[in-house]
Amino acid sequence: MAKMYAGVDVGYGQVKVVFGDALNSRSKVLFPYAIKRGEIGRIIFPELLPNVIEITNKYWLCIDGVDVQIGENAGSIKSRIEKSISKRDYVDYRIMALGSIAMLLQEKGLNFIDLCLTVGTPKTVVDEMKNNLISVLSGEHNFKVCWFGEKAKKDCSNIHINVNKVDIFEQGVGAFVSLSMLFDENGNIKGLDRNAVNGSIAVLDIGTYTTNFVLFSNGRYESRKSESGFDFGTANVIDTLREEIFKMYGISFPPHIINKSIVMNDSSKIIIGSENIDVTELKEKLLDLSWQDLSKYIKDSIEVAKLEAYQSKNPGLKVVFTGGGAKLFADRLKKEFNGDMFVYSRDPVFDNALGFFIVGYFANKG
Repeated sequence: MAKMYAGVDVGYGQVKVVFGDALNSRSKVLFPYAIKRGEIGRIIFPELLPNVIEITNKYWLCIDGVDVQIGENAGSIKSRIEKSISKRDYVDYRIMALGSIAMLLQEKGLNFIDLCLTVGTPKTVVDEMKNNLISVLSGEHNFKVCWFGEKAKKDCSNIHINVNKVDIFEQGVGAFVSLSMLFDENGNIKGLDRNAVNGSIAVLDIGTYTTNFVLFSNGRYESRKSESGFDFGTANVIDTLREEIFKMYGISFPPHIINKSIVMNDSSKIIIGSENIDVTELKEKLLDLSWQDLSKYIKDSIEVAKLEAYQSKNPGLKVVFTGGGAKLFADRLKKEFNGDMFVYSRDPVFDNALGFFIVGYFANKG
């Protein structure tokens, strides 16, 4: 079997995966959060998946004998907010962490692999759940990845994944690792940036539903400001945009379409089918309103980081911004927080997943 490595960041909005057989031979995919076990379904919204991997909406998935439906129609946004990720059934992690990899293998024409898997979980996940997660992810897993072509004719691929090593890390650690790397102009990793692991590093991860603050000292995780972070993320802007567009135009865009346009593609135009709406003015207005609260939280977090850096005698504080919100609010962040103290990621959506991939690769490449 081919030996592969994967880093998985299971977030509130989507699951981010970085996958490959070598450090600079890797793919990335954004996988839908919402799943529903017990009935066959398809990936309803291919727009959630970056163009790096051409996965279409014609895929169906079965994992270890269980059919699963994947996509936003498999669970409401409200239920996703109410259902804390820290209390999620760990079996869901297996579907999300390994399902996307099975689809990538089908794309690449691979049927059997040995996998070293590194998964990120929130700080609030207790050790018992981590042990259960390791147990349910480890070992052999069988998939059926099916493609429905013309006339609904099935063409199923059997995929076998043997997970021989599972590591669990806290989210934020992955972002710190990826932001501590040196890259060339093509995105290849050249090595560790020694300056990045000296002194104190504050990581602000602006996610889908929360903004989290994590502090590192001389490359070691120290503390965070709160257990759950700031109850704000990109979903606040996306949901409000969706409501306002419906009021103005009578068109109800799915959240993933808006997310793809204004977050992933950094655009002010939302396109679906023949509909093409320019929301530049509305987007800027909503970002301005949201920015007030987010900016205050960031400033408060920086003050905490400065105090802890002073107390731990680690001068040279760096503040790094990551997550989808770092992309959405990039202009405002760079305008208000500029100077040598602040670092901006080249790929904020995938920072955590890439960091977990790097950790897993170096820990298991021998």
